[in-house]
Amino acid sequence: SSGINAEWPLRPGANGATGIWAGLCSEGAALGHSDSTTMIMNMIRLGNTAVQKQYNCKALRKAARNITKITTEVKAFGRTPIYGDRALDLVFGFIFSDPTAKSGFDMCEFFGLEPTVRISTMASPEMILLKLNNVFGESDQFNLEIAAKMKEQILKNAADEKRKKYRLRLCVDTTA
Repeated sequence: SSGINAEWPLRPGANGATGIWAGLCSEGAALGHSDSTTMIMNMIRLGNTAVQKQYNCKALRKAARNITKITTEVKAFGRTPIYGDRALDLVFGFIFSDPTAKSGFDMCEFFGLEPTVRISTMASPEMILLKLNNVFGESDQFNLEIAAKMKEQILKNAADEKRKKYRLRLCVDTTA
């Protein structure tokens, strides 16, 4: 998904439109389809509280996952926005589910899930520290200084073309 299929329906909504034709998941309709799960969650993320009064929005993720499985006989692609297994991974440190953000919408919290930090060259020292504490438990050995050194090593490895996987433990949402 390029993202444009999730962006274009927001414009009419922002201008007062009161409806959208869409299936719950992206497998639900023809080419060019923007699923209503993504649309509604983007509306909530942007501050729309009316949809939460009209729909059981906390059930959208599970419903979209179930419908995808029923219609395709396989799980949604891992990085399918909102309802893929890895859709709520904290990757950049500023989108949807960043527990280190000072303000904004936390999609993991909205769905009652624990965030999964994905460590890569884009991870901040705060994210690395969060991942260490999540996997190994709180420890005085883990601090931002150590996390910053780890970030430096990750970047050095990338510059030296040493491909590493920094998964301390694979965390997958198994609620559906």
